[in-house]
Amino acid sequence: MTDETKVKLLGIEWNTSKDKFIWNWKIPQGGLQTKRQILQFYAAIYDPLGLLSPIILPWKILIQDLWKKGMSWDEKLELEEMRRCSELEKAFNQFNVIEVTRWIPQEYSEIHVFVDASERAVGLAVYARRSSSMTCKPQLIYGKTRLIPKRESRKLSVSIPRLELLAVTLGIRALEFIRQEIEVRKTYLWSDSACALHWLRKPPVGSRYISNRIDEVRRCKGIEFHHVRSTDNPADKASRGLLPEKLKDDLLWWNGPSWLWEQKENWPEDKIMQESVISVCMNMGLLAEEEIQSPEVITLIDVTRFSSLLKLTKTILYVLRFIAKISKDKIKNLKDFSRDNFTYKEYEKTTQLLVRMAQSSITQKEIEHWV
Repeated sequence: MTDETKVKLLGIEWNTSKDKFIWNWKIPQGGLQTKRQILQFYAAIYDPLGLLSPIILPWKILIQDLWKKGMSWDEKLELEEMRRCSELEKAFNQFNVIEVTRWIPQEYSEIHVFVDASERAVGLAVYARRSSSMTCKPQLIYGKTRLIPKRESRKLSVSIPRLELLAVTLGIRALEFIRQEIEVRKTYLWSDSACALHWLRKPPVGSRYISNRIDEVRRCKGIEFHHVRSTDNPADKASRGLLPEKLKDDLLWWNGPSWLWEQKENWPEDKIMQESVISVCMNMGLLAEEEIQSPEVITLIDVTRFSSLLKLTKTILYVLRFIAKISKDKIKNLKDFSRDNFTYKEYEKTTQLLVRMAQSSITQKEIEHWV
């Protein structure tokens, strides 16, 4: 490649004759022997769009393991870490160039986001797809990986489904960013986690973490959620990693699953085994509302007998004071209820109790109707 065709575009090498971005790297002489050298090497592979995310992930995981061991920046690697580093060095020396087409047509009308999670990382891949009667070519435009903190992977049976939901959330954030830059008519999000997709339809009971993620996802409108087989999920490459030689010709990563080239009516049927979903949720102790019987709400006070909220609140307050008195302050939540004049704090707590009672009698369907 001559100097005339070699241009730096926003920090990325661009071959103007081929109209391709080019990434190349070189392992320093003597190899990588410390944490500082490893970080310097892979950080020099500048990839703001995350197109090379699968080959960067193994280096990130190695660095995370070195941090966990408490190794200093210039401390020599131990035997096991040196072996892992040497294997990566060999793979990157054998194949040290990757070229990616730069140009993307303006007539792309669909965005497809694929997400996945593994024990060590969550990953996503975003594709722009041109839909017409003649061709439906998808093309990778964005990728991302995020390492899982070690504390999140201690209980894999519990954390993996939650990590899949986190991957969905990261996919939503990426989609929101891309929709601000590219005008598209349709947006799709694909996940191979049946449990995470099931939670989006029917939020589980008992987990604030999951509820917060679902709330964030639901705030993003105009998205179709679909299930994809793990073998057809390109985000699997980002969450588990690849070596450069395999990434170069990996059509699943660069262009998505083969059926995405076809018309929508030829896509695989979106079937999720309900039995397996329920099993996963039950094992986590988070049974979705669709599978549990809504208990009959029983209230000891008939609110229809009160003409105003003030009268109702005072009555409940007297009841709570009575309970606090006979329990002799053994009930922690009633310790603030005095036996003298009413206080603002008592009134506020009583009002909050009434609000919770009212909310407990409302079904999820009613909430979705008014939101």
